[in-house]
Parts: sequence; C-alpha cells; structure tokens
Amino acid sequence: MSLFVWGSIVVIIILCALSAYATVVAANQIEKSNSELDTSVDPVIRRHPFLLNPIIMMYIVVGIFMTIVLFFYWARGE
Repeated sequence: MSLFVWGSIVVIIILCALSAYATVVAANQIEKSNSELDTSVDPVIRRHPFLLNPIIMMYIVVGIFMTIVLFFYWARGE
C-alpha cells in the first residue's frame, strides 16, 4: 500500500478516537450535572441541537473524508 493510504488510515483512526473521546467526556459531564438541558445555552443552539453539536459534526466530517478517500481509490482502480 502507498504512503497516502497509510496516512489516511492514521488520520481516520485519530479522528475517530478523538470523536469517541469527546462523546464520552460530554456524556460524563451530563451525568455529573444531573440535567440534560443547560440553562445558559443560546436559543439558536436549542432550535438546532444536531447541526451545532461539534461531536456530531466531527462524525459527519470523518464520514465525508472517508467517502472521498474510498471514492478516490475506487476511481483509480486500486
């Protein structure tokens, strides 16, 4: 395999690990506060909780990156 493939694999693993870690940290903070809703959250974020959530956006970015890499290698025929 080429250096680009190994580099992509490393980046994907790091991004997935960071995303999983951020998810666990956020879940622990919610458990400690004994509440699922914060009182000081901006109303825009309350209306769009999925679009403005950095954890969910990280999963979307990783998915798009993985799709681009897989499509690139599929198109090259490797």
